[in-house]
Amino acid sequence: MAVVAAISLASPVAWAAEWSVPLAGNAFRTAPSPGGNEVKRNGTVAWSDADTVLSVFFHVDRPAELDLAVTAAVPEGRSTIVARVDGKSCSIVVDGPESTARRIGQIEVADAGYVRVDLQGVERTGDVYAELKDLLISSETADLKLDFVRNNDGNMFYWGRRGPSVHLSYQVPRDVDLRYAYSEITVPEGQDPIGTFYMANGFGQGYFGMQVNGPQERRVLFSVWSPFKTDNPRDIPEDQRIVALSRGSRVHIGEFGNEGSGGQSYLVYPWNAGRTYRFLTKVEPDSQGNTVYTSWFGDKAADELACPRFLVRLL
Repeated sequence: MAVVAAISLASPVAWAAEWSVPLAGNAFRTAPSPGGNEVKRNGTVAWSDADTVLSVFFHVDRPAELDLAVTAAVPEGRSTIVARVDGKSCSIVVDGPESTARRIGQIEVADAGYVRVDLQGVERTGDVYAELKDLLISSETADLKLDFVRNNDGNMFYWGRRGPSVHLSYQVPRDVDLRYAYSEITVPEGQDPIGTFYMANGFGQGYFGMQVNGPQERRVLFSVWSPFKTDNPRDIPEDQRIVALSRGSRVHIGEFGNEGSGGQSYLVYPWNAGRTYRFLTKVEPDSQGNTVYTSWFGDKAADELACPRFLVRLL
């Protein structure tokens, strides 16, 4: 995280920003808990809970002086929101349904790295504190480069906000008849933030791994994509649907969309960081033009893989 050395506040003025950081792709609810539905993919961010803190992130490649503003409007009434950068704050009054620039102030960033701007509602007379669209940034620092999710091309607001991904791949031997893939995952202690997915066995038609779904819930996921290209599972023709053949105890069977569509299964399971888990996936044709995918999950220390209590076959 970049260190902000100072913040200078001034009365609202209109100015042209060199960078416009869309909140729909770069803002997250960080309080009272991560998640929420305040950040919409349609380009606006609106909220009505006084405890909600929306945090906007962008990256600078060197120390810099930055002038910050936010485009804001309220459908009705008048609101006061506060912007905080490194513990220093500025109150911003928002009134009127037209989205206009509301100045936050000038900051000095001492080092290259991420800058975080927190926004929180203080007072309102309408239904929401504000409708926000962009964080506007101006700087006279020479050759300064900013990194952030710039637009929603290719659904990048979704992919940008979901967090970074690291993939390890391998070459499958071409002269060997393979039907099983086996891997193990040990998540280091303290490296299991909410929302993180650890893919053990990923393949062209699906994925198998475990996820942190919330403070009190963790899951093991096994999903297979339909060959029919759509983000809405209801659009998949009957002859191209993913069909569940069997399941293990307590395994939920359903479907998924919004990233392609297909069959989904998951087991609510309290896996722990620092412990090693096993993942085994079998892929075999059924001699009728279909492919059967079967996956098993288990705790390595308990030698649970031999007992297929998480068994899902998707055809």
